[in-house]
This record gives sequence, structure tokens and C-alpha cells, in this order.
Amino acid sequence: EMVANNDWVTPELVGVRYFEKPALGYQWTALCLKIFGENAFAVRLPSALSVGLTMLLIYWLCARQQRDRFLAPLAAMIYMSFAFVYGVGTFAVLDSQLTMALTWCIGGYFLAWQSKKMKNYIALLALAGLAAGAAFLFKGFLAFAVPVVVIAPFLIWQKDWKKFLTDPWIPLVLAVAVALPWSIAIWKAEPDFWNYFFIEEHIKRFTSGTYDRKPEPFWFFIPILLGGMLPGGLLLLGTWRGFSKAWFKEPLERFCLCWTVMPFLLFSIGSCKTGTYILPCFPPLAILLASLVLAAKAKISEKHSRLINAAVNWIIWIFAVCGIAGTMLLLVWRFFLVHKLPLADPAAPWALVAMLLAAALAGVFYYVRQKDFRIQIMVFLGGFVLLCSWGASGFVNDAHRAQKMPGDTLKTIFQELQITDNDVITLDRRAASVAAWVLKRQDMVVIDHMGEFKYGFTKYPEEYAKRHYSSKELPRLLKDYANRRIFYVSFRDPDDKRVYPQSFRGRIKNMVSKKGVTVVEIAR
Repeated sequence: EMVANNDWVTPELVGVRYFEKPALGYQWTALCLKIFGENAFAVRLPSALSVGLTMLLIYWLCARQQRDRFLAPLAAMIYMSFAFVYGVGTFAVLDSQLTMALTWCIGGYFLAWQSKKMKNYIALLALAGLAAGAAFLFKGFLAFAVPVVVIAPFLIWQKDWKKFLTDPWIPLVLAVAVALPWSIAIWKAEPDFWNYFFIEEHIKRFTSGTYDRKPEPFWFFIPILLGGMLPGGLLLLGTWRGFSKAWFKEPLERFCLCWTVMPFLLFSIGSCKTGTYILPCFPPLAILLASLVLAAKAKISEKHSRLINAAVNWIIWIFAVCGIAGTMLLLVWRFFLVHKLPLADPAAPWALVAMLLAAALAGVFYYVRQKDFRIQIMVFLGGFVLLCSWGASGFVNDAHRAQKMPGDTLKTIFQELQITDNDVITLDRRAASVAAWVLKRQDMVVIDHMGEFKYGFTKYPEEYAKRHYSSKELPRLLKDYANRRIFYVSFRDPDDKRVYPQSFRGRIKNMVSKKGVTVVEIAR
């Protein structure tokens, strides 16, 4: 909509004011759409790039420590091995972008704290400030809260009291300089933005529930953290030897402990929780895990090292064989047993490439099996990323396509129905974005539950008078749009027998039978 309206200041959702986030994340996506066209690649590119830029900072931060040369590549690869990081990096959400900005902010500060040269010290503090400003424009005041809860405990732990007086000013000035232009522009365009954004999206989300989130228990993020660390997190099982008093005295380890624990506690204290909130905890977690692996390796005897090498070799071989066998079985299942699709199907090249790379990976494993244990770990984790790519390449039953990529299905249906600009598209709010994307229209009519549209519909009722109707107002809808074709689009779970809310069900059926309303259902 930024591209269509040529308005890069005010975020809108299907033509309705959308004040849940600042604009930078949407601007980045809009820029990708301008460069690469309106496709899924352009929409998801910002998330993927953010993961790569985060990994780059992890590598740079560890490489500057002048320690074990394997620390930097191992930490970066462990980060990419976290299933949570990889998964969110394929979604069109803002959490990967926020994590990237916070990582550069917090990591940049640590490098500044370590710097001995005034020139580098100022430059790195400036980098931290610029990244904080970007983080603010991605998701708001978390850009300041998260760095503070990380850096303040670390400085206290180090008893470096002087830094509290000298370090904040350069980052703060540059963060404000980055955030101020858009902040003023949105205030002029929409004076109510900051009131809603601060009260509803920060205060209420932290202290109570909102329209789309109910309060969650304090332990909500614990299983997400443990599951999201896999499979790289399994390395923890063999790193207990790395824990020592000396390990806890290292500044990098202390900083990363604060960086992992304090934001996790901050997000856990808040009432409204979404799993992706804790994504900023994973970069320091990868560094800690890499440090523990290398510390444990330095302590084990040659005999134990050979045993570990043998165990890792077996794991690697099993991993590679299962990858090749699984790919072949899915090829047979996908193309011959179930759908009997031709090998020209778009998923086929991905499958064949994945199988060849898995075979090549097995060969690499063979040649490095007698080499250093650390090299094998990196290759093993790299193999996981490869097979994740294979898993995401499209080996899904076509019945689920409408849930994951409903646009293609809806486009086909609209073409068959010969939808014109004069037709009225009513829908449940879950279908609004997809229908707008397919039809390139912003005049969709939302029925019943408002969801993300609640603020716009209730704050500006006159402006959006014909954009929302409750199920009890359907006669008014028919009167307002008399002599025009009306379509109703609904996404539904095939296992849910309640196709529509109970109060709405009889009315929509009555509309279909008596008023000629066409109902388009897409099974989710």
C-alpha cells in the first residue's frame, strides 16, 4: 500500500490506518517490492537479509576477541542452526529486523567498551546509536529498553561505574537523529499515532491484554527457547566441562549472559507474549554456546576427544543418510504415489539439488572425520541449514497450499467469478490482506470481528462507515450496496464445523439463498 498510494509515512492495512508499528519495516518491504516486483521473494527478503546481517555481527564480534580462531565461525554457524532463527527468518514479520538492529546496537556497544583507541570508540558508539534508531523505527521503544537492561547489569558486574556517565550520549543523540524525521512526519500526518502506539502497543501490551493477545504465564517463553535452540542447542549436553570460574570472568561471556538472560526476563514479565518476542536472545546464546564448546574441547583428554569424534562421525553419517533417503522417499511420495505430478513441478529441482548436496555433504564428512572436532561441528551444523532449505522447498500436500499461499487459490477463484471493480468484496478479517493483494483494491468490507482494524473503525467511524458491518447489520449492507454483486470470502479450518460464527451462520445462508451473495470459502 505504500507503493500503491506513494505514501511512505503512514502505515495502512487495506486502506485503514494501522498504528501497531512504526514504518521502517514496511518501508524496507515496499522498497524490495519496487526493486524486485510484487512477489513472495520481495516480501520475505528483508527477514532473510536481517538474519544474515545478524550472523555477520556475531562473526565480527567474536573475531575481534583475539581468542580461538574457531570462535567466530562456530558462533555464526550455531546461530544459523537454531530452528527458531531459521524459521522466523522465512516469515514476513518484523522480529528478524528488530533482532538485527538490536544485535548491531548491543554488539556495537560491547566492541566500543573494549576499544582502546578513541577513534574506534566513538565510531562504534555511533554505530550502536544508529542501530538503536533503526530498531526504534522497526518496533518502537524496545529499541531503548532492551539495550539498557543488557548494558546496565554488565557494567555493574564489571564495576565500571564511569561508563554510565560517558557512554550513553553519542548513541542517544544518533538514535534520536535517526528516529526523529519520521516521528515528526507521522505526528503531522496522524496526530493520534503516538498516543495509540505508546498506550495501546506498549503500556497495555506489557501490563494487560489487548484486542488480539491475552495475558500469558511467566514461563511462556521457556519451552519456546528450549525448542528454538535445536539442533544446535544439543551441543550443551557435551559442554558441561566448559563451565568454570575462569569462564565466568571473561568479559564476553559476562556480556552475553546479561544479553541472554535480562531481555528474556523482561519479555517474560510482560503480560502479552508472542513466541517471536525472544528472538533477540538467540545471538548471544549462540556466542555462549560456541565459547562453551571450545572451552570443553580444551579440557578433555585425547582419549575422550577420539570418543567424541567417533560419536560425531556416527551422527553425521546418520544425518546425511537420512537426508538422502528422506528426499528420495518424498520424491516418490510426492510425484508418483499421491499426486503423480510431473517432474516439471517447481518442487522437483529443489528436491534433486538437495539430494545431490546431501550426497556431497556425506563425502565432505568422510574427508574431515579425522580432523579437528570443531571443524566437524561446523560442517554438521551447516548440513542442518542445508536440509532446512530442503524441507522448505515445497514438499507439502497441495491441500495445505491455500493455508500457506492463499493468494494463488483466491486469484483463480476471482478469475472464474469474473470479479470487477464494481463488485463488493466482503470478508472475514483474516482474508482481507490476501484479497487486497490479489485484487489490488483497498475497499474490502470486513464482517463481524474487526481484529487489526478495530482502531481505525472505532476511532474514525464516519470515514470507514461502509467498511465494517456486524452480522446483525447485514440488511444495511445489502441496502448500502444495492444493485451490485456481493461476494463473501472466508478462510476456514476444514476440521472446524463452525464455518461462521453461530450468530452469523444463518444470516449468511439466508443471504446466499435470497439475495444472491456468493460465498467463497478457502480451507485453511
